[in-house]
Amino acid sequence: MYTLLYAIMCLSNATKNQKDVFSRHMQSYCHKIWMTLTVLVFAICNMNAVFTLLALIYALDAILGLLIIKQVFTNEKVEYESDNEEQAYAPLKDVKEVSRKYNNRLPEFVTKSNTGKRMFTWGWKFNMFNETTQINKQMAAISVIATQFFFSLASLIMREQEHQSLSLVVFIYCAISMFSFFNVTYVRDFDALQVNFTPLMLSICGLVTLQRTYDFLLLGMVISLLADSYFALRYKEKNDKIRFSVLERFAMESWTQEAFNKAGRATLQIISVIFIFLQIYLNLVGTQNREKICFLFFAFYIVRLVQFLFQTSLAVNMAQSNFVSLCLAVLGVFAFFSQEMSMMTTLSCLIMIADATLGTAIFISHNQEDIYRELGVYNEYKKMKNF
Repeated sequence: MYTLLYAIMCLSNATKNQKDVFSRHMQSYCHKIWMTLTVLVFAICNMNAVFTLLALIYALDAILGLLIIKQVFTNEKVEYESDNEEQAYAPLKDVKEVSRKYNNRLPEFVTKSNTGKRMFTWGWKFNMFNETTQINKQMAAISVIATQFFFSLASLIMREQEHQSLSLVVFIYCAISMFSFFNVTYVRDFDALQVNFTPLMLSICGLVTLQRTYDFLLLGMVISLLADSYFALRYKEKNDKIRFSVLERFAMESWTQEAFNKAGRATLQIISVIFIFLQIYLNLVGTQNREKICFLFFAFYIVRLVQFLFQTSLAVNMAQSNFVSLCLAVLGVFAFFSQEMSMMTTLSCLIMIADATLGTAIFISHNQEDIYRELGVYNEYKKMKNF
């Protein structure tokens, strides 16, 4: 793994136009000698012909490097007394610095669109530790990194063979993301690995792996990668505020949300109380009969009751949103046609369908203009309305 990393760094060094502290260490002449000795000792101890050949290649690399540096110091006079901190690139006397054009290795079609620039040119977690005006993004970044670190490391320790390779890749990715988050020093290769496109691809790999085998650690890893991908798509570079779309608001709001504290909304309050307490009763009876879908419905309406009475967090709002109600209604329809139910459970499914229908209708009526605007037919809607 280390020799592969070294080879990738050598390839990157041959094409890039910027050097950093990490790259200088990896490309130094002392490191070439150290790599030669390390690989040679490993090859001798394991009697491995491949690593013996690799040691010879590293030795040739080190010898050529030493010959080149000897030739440079023999023919050129280097100013050793310079105060320049970049002593590895000590300037020669009477030599003008030549500025080179930035070596952008991205294809042109990628940088033409805003989405391509966002996905391939920067990572949303980069240098977040040093930002003072983007608290929301900082908290999201450290939460995502810590979650990925925990689940990937736990998976490696538990030696889950089914997804060990994915766990190793995710662990390396979150370590690089943490390095970029603190941004102690700029490493261009690390910056290229933590662009917004990376978590998106890892999420797809995680979902494919999840279809083959289910594991709690894998599930946590995939959820954290999906959250990483979502923030990568939604956060802008200089702002930590997300302007939620209509679909996102549908998954964050409920028609019973804080209805108890809304003055002058007696009809809404009465209907909400009827739906909530009737469902709690029906599903409480269903749980006594050990019908599994009733456990799910019962938990949903307990959360909805809390959210009906109090102002709650975003996580609670999402747990009892119109979207979740719609999903549970669809689940109730499938359960009705696939298994036998008691009368109480059947009635509970019907009320859930009515709940989802009512919530969707109220949401559409309140956000009609935004829906038409996002569909791109707002002007036509306005003309029809004025007509």
